[in-house]
Amino acid sequence: SPSRRRRLPGRPAEPLLRVAMPTMDPATSLTIAEQSLRDMLTAVMYKEHGVGWMDVVVKPALREQWKKVREQEEKQRVGHTLGGVTDLSYAFLGDLLDIIREKGHWRQFFEPILGPRDEAFTLLNILQTVRRPVDHTRPLLPFEEDLISGIAGRIRNRVTIYLSEQDPHGDYYPRVERIEDS
Repeated sequence: SPSRRRRLPGRPAEPLLRVAMPTMDPATSLTIAEQSLRDMLTAVMYKEHGVGWMDVVVKPALREQWKKVREQEEKQRVGHTLGGVTDLSYAFLGDLLDIIREKGHWRQFFEPILGPRDEAFTLLNILQTVRRPVDHTRPLLPFEEDLISGIAGRIRNRVTIYLSEQDPHGDYYPRVERIEDS
């Protein structure tokens, strides 16, 4: 109600309770952030190097590691074939960050998408920090959940804008990432 407002020094009165934006659960946040980074890497490096971009950009030992993990998973999940899965799908978040850092393409390729390097890597490093606890289903503090949800949303938004801008006709490419039933 209007009578239940608080006033901070130098600020207009605000309601005591505000409706918060929904926060993604930590596992979903990390999945969305990682997939957005994979989509970005694929789009940017394909545009620069063509179909064989991974041969140019990714160290052979790292690609071999991804292939081994993929082959092991295929043996364990016989009959469970997933479409659209590439070796890059088996890259860990740290692998993706190393690829983005290593090649010296930040200013030309990634800064227009993710923003200033220091700011982007500060956020990406926060995701990397919470990766292990999330993978092992250990709880995060509420502010950590909100923070990684916001970081994932920001990355997803910036990558989506970039991908939409790449279409010569200006078409947008919506993507269904999650459907939930109440």
